[in-house]
Formats: sequence, structure tokens, C-alpha cells
Amino acid sequence: MTTLTETAYYTRKGLKYSLIGLVAYIVLRYTLTWGWALYQYLYPPPPPPPTMEYGLLPRIQFPSIGNYDYQFQLETPNGSFPKFSDRAVVYFMPYQRASFSAGDQARQLAENLGFRTEPQILSPEIYQWSRNVSAPMTLQTNIITGAFILNYQWQADTGLLQEKQLPGREQSLMQGQQFFSKLTQNITDIDFPSGIITYLKSNGTAFVPAISLSEADFVRIDFFRSPIIDEKSEYKVLTPKPDEGIIHVIFSGSKQQDRQVVAVEFNYFPIDYIVSATNTYPLKPIEVAWNDLSSGKG
Repeated sequence: MTTLTETAYYTRKGLKYSLIGLVAYIVLRYTLTWGWALYQYLYPPPPPPPTMEYGLLPRIQFPSIGNYDYQFQLETPNGSFPKFSDRAVVYFMPYQRASFSAGDQARQLAENLGFRTEPQILSPEIYQWSRNVSAPMTLQTNIITGAFILNYQWQADTGLLQEKQLPGREQSLMQGQQFFSKLTQNITDIDFPSGIITYLKSNGTAFVPAISLSEADFVRIDFFRSPIIDEKSEYKVLTPKPDEGIIHVIFSGSKQQDRQVVAVEFNYFPIDYIVSATNTYPLKPIEVAWNDLSSGKG
């Protein structure tokens, strides 16, 4: 028969080994967890390949530059390249299709911009409106895509250049945003506060840059899309001419509302950001792109 002394002895011994086993289990588990995390940090698993949901994309057609005889020198602050992701999202622009309401929407746009006559139909897609202010003004729009160009023949308005009440930067940005708010299109991804202001003056029949606001006859405001931001970087969205916005408007210094807008170009097309979120394509490493450029493959 087991005595109380023996029972107490084996109980203490069992508790001792149980405690040692528990401590060993905790240490071992912590070591394995920390070791696996360190291994993954030092040797991270490769990310899944880009999805390339649209298949191979067509090559960008760059303009011909003739004989290639350029020399390039790398002049970054530290003599090296910044680090970029190995892939980027390719965003989808829904195809614009003709609809029964396209003509009515174009007429509504024209009315919002002050054109209340019937349009001249230049083609099944292109409508043009005309009206006379102090000089002729035309509005030409693609009723399918919504793109349009507005031009005022300011060269024929002899008194326009005598009025130079041009707004400053903040007021110009606000005035530009207010103008585009008249439109029927939804342009919520335009970065209005970061618009680019350019002062212009008349050179006979053309615009040329003005050095300052004091010598300017006109002010041009270019607006761009909001930057694309991912986990590592922020990417600007530019047009083929990086200094020109996807939409822009040029104002005169006139106090008469009908003579304030002298030119508008609207080439905005909507993007489906939600559908595109997982559609990635590989990027050429920047070092390879630099070598291609330096060797004449730019």
C-alpha cells in the first residue's frame, strides 16, 4: 500500500517534470516561430506572377526621332536608381458605346456652356455648335466619348486684350474647377487643387508664355488625374505631353462672363478602378531600361 509520504514524493516529482516540460515547450515553440519568421524575412517566398488579364499589350508607338546619336549620364543624388515594384496595375477604360441618349447628353452639355441653337452634324459622332459673343465661338464634341473642344476667336475681339483682370493662382484653380463643374460628366478623380497654372500673352494670333502675371493676357489651367497610390509608391498620371493636363481651360481677363473662356480641351475618359485592382503586369527593371536607353533603344 502506498503511503502518504510516497504519494507526496511522486506528486512533487511529477509537478517538477511537468513544469520543465511546459517551459521546454514554450521555449521550443518560440524558437521555431521566431526562426521561421527570420527565415521568411531573409528568404521571402516569391510573389505570385502578374495576372496579365488582358493578354499581351500592344507596344507603345513612339514618334520617330531620326538618327540616334544621344549620350546620357546618370545624375541622381546618390548615383543609383530608386527602388520600384516589379509590377504595376493596368487600369481598364470602359469602351464608350453609342446610345440613344448620346445626342441629348451632348445638347445638354452645349446648353450648360451657353450654346442653345441646334448643332451642325459634321459626322455621326461629331456635333458642332456656334454662337457669336463679341467674336465667334465654337463647341465641337464627340457625342460618343464626351470629349470636346471649345474655341473663342479672341483675335477678332479687339477690346479683349485691354482687359487684364486676371485671377491669381488660388482663384484661377477655383475658377477652373467651377467651370468644369458645369459639365454632365462625372470627373471625381481629377486632382483640382494640384492644377498647373500658366500665364500667356498674345503674339499676334497665338498664345506665347508670359514671364509674370503682370504682363499676361490670359491664364491657362491644366488639370490631371489624382495620383495612383499603392503600398510602396505614388505614381503621377500624365498625358503624352506631360506638361498638358487631361483637361484644360484658358481664361481671359474680361469681366464679362461670356468672354472669359477663350479655349477648352476636354479629353477625359473614365477608368474602372475596382475591376482593375488585381490586373497586374510585369515592369522592366529600371537598370535594364536605362541600359536600353543608353544603347540606342529608347
